[in-house]
Amino acid sequence: MNDSSSFPRLRRIPVPPLFWSAYHEAPFRHCIDCGGPLLEADCHFIQRAFVGNQPVFELAICRRCHEHLLEQFSRQTCQAMDEHLMNCCADRPVDESDRISDEQLLTACVDCCLICGRNRSECHRFCVGGACAAGDLLLQAGTFIRSPVMICDRCLSDMSDLISTQTRDAWDRFVEQHFDGPPAVGQDVPDRTPLLI
Repeated sequence: MNDSSSFPRLRRIPVPPLFWSAYHEAPFRHCIDCGGPLLEADCHFIQRAFVGNQPVFELAICRRCHEHLLEQFSRQTCQAMDEHLMNCCADRPVDESDRISDEQLLTACVDCCLICGRNRSECHRFCVGGACAAGDLLLQAGTFIRSPVMICDRCLSDMSDLISTQTRDAWDRFVEQHFDGPPAVGQDVPDRTPLLI
């Protein structure tokens, strides 16, 4: 059973189409790993990769399965990624005060790369990721914790260099086991960096 009170201070909005399943043309319904209903999970995460405006990779995973996946990643990778994001994002705050609307906050989070600030309209390839609870997308734009996020192909490529062989192998096994891909799969597939670390 979900417990939406776990996130009392976060803004929440209905999941926007940018985070919908390409298969269902609607919000994701089940965890890609355990198959459980996402509405019954206390939290779940969405990752989608695009080439142009076409989704070429997507998944939604409940928090329990997400934590199990992270346990297979190396500490080296997690520490390197945390340090990289802290160093890159410290000077890129987003105003999440009451002065801006939920729509403005969402736009601020997904229209520019979390790391370099590049506009999404300028990106041939990019990934988006977000956290959801009880059917809503959670909005948070702190200095080091943000949901949702957009990361451009250049920054994903830089992040890829930080990923250990152990983490890469764990991610590749997970993708091979679960990923069928949305309709556009087989196009210019983006970098294989696991965004949801």
